[in-house]
Amino acid sequence: MPYPNHALCSPGPEDPSEPRHGRLSFEREGNLFSTVLDLVRRSGYDGLTLDAVASAACCSKATLYRRYSGKRGLVAEALRRLDPLCPDSVDTGSLAGDLHALVEGRGEGQLRDDASLLRGLQRALYNDPELVTALRGSGPSQLDALIERAVVRGELTATGSASRYLPHLLLGAVLAWPLLDMAPVDRPSLHRYIDSVVLPALGIERPSAAT
Repeated sequence: MPYPNHALCSPGPEDPSEPRHGRLSFEREGNLFSTVLDLVRRSGYDGLTLDAVASAACCSKATLYRRYSGKRGLVAEALRRLDPLCPDSVDTGSLAGDLHALVEGRGEGQLRDDASLLRGLQRALYNDPELVTALRGSGPSQLDALIERAVVRGELTATGSASRYLPHLLLGAVLAWPLLDMAPVDRPSLHRYIDSVVLPALGIERPSAAT
């Protein structure tokens, strides 16, 4: 049984009427989404119930239904609010540098959370286009900006490159690593993977091999 999220159970003094009227402030809504994704990581999407969310978030099921139209809408909105995989600050001047900066910006705990979330959603994603769209917006589609800059710099061609498979290469590694190596993926391993697999697949010379 999930433990209550005390950040949600204890309304701030500036809005003591919030839980009584079923409203959530921006901060409390953010905590709600974090709670939802934590439950997905632990129980999987299929095992997630609004009863569990309401208990952990100290809010009513009626509020969740009214605001998000049920479990699918709630999880989709939580995915849309995820921290961006590729923040605007990731622009090192090369695609190799951008990919390494992206990995370096994810803490070890975040990488484990990313893998757990993908595993928790994996089955549902096959049958739910809304969840797929929400998840793509929070991560894979953001890689397009890195690819577009690489094309402008001349590192990649606009057509005929393997760049469209970049999300497959990165997400596939995060999902497969625990299965094949019996350990969660970590940053040093991902850095080596980028240099040994991703960059050669894209036709980009490894930084260590550059002259």
